[in-house]
Amino acid sequence: AHASVSTSARTACVADGAYIITAYLPHVVCAYACERRTGACAPHAPALSRVWALDHAARVSSLAFDASSCVLASGDDAGVIVIRNVRDDDDDDPPQERIAHGVAIVALARERSGTKRRSSGLAWSDVHGTLTLRTNGILGHKHVVIDTNSGAIDAIAFGSRNVLAWSCDVGVKLYDVGREAKIALVERPRGSPLGIGARSAHVVWNERG
Repeated sequence: AHASVSTSARTACVADGAYIITAYLPHVVCAYACERRTGACAPHAPALSRVWALDHAARVSSLAFDASSCVLASGDDAGVIVIRNVRDDDDDDPPQERIAHGVAIVALARERSGTKRRSSGLAWSDVHGTLTLRTNGILGHKHVVIDTNSGAIDAIAFGSRNVLAWSCDVGVKLYDVGREAKIALVERPRGSPLGIGARSAHVVWNERG
């Protein structure tokens, strides 16, 4: 099934210890099983690669797993975010949820502290440099814009203590989701390039004690 998919058309990729999910033009997604999981996802972990089409009409630009690595969020150039369970055996099931943001998505991140009773939070940035955070409460979802005037936001990542980090033109910012407050700024080194010619940023948490 994968022989007909051109790797030159790859638009987004995300991985964890068991899956590599790759999006290709126009909106085909491949799931590669790196190893069999233990725990909640084990009965559904595919032994072989799978291919299916996500419910997108535009180029998929970003992908992010939730805390369980079973639910995938995908964002596209039309500003639509689709959330679906990638461990389902039935590839024809509709997506769990669609979010119509309306502006092309650049980056996505899922909260790492979600539980079976409470879905994980979600953050995304768009081409206008707006960073939106969606959290889950008793009354449903809450959308909060937490950054708008810091330039391009190419990378977002949640830490295990529910702290959100993102890269922007001024450096790397940190936001405490529980306290609903920005807590730190790691300034961009002087003289580092911006705009055309600059490399896209990557944000990764290293929390090994």
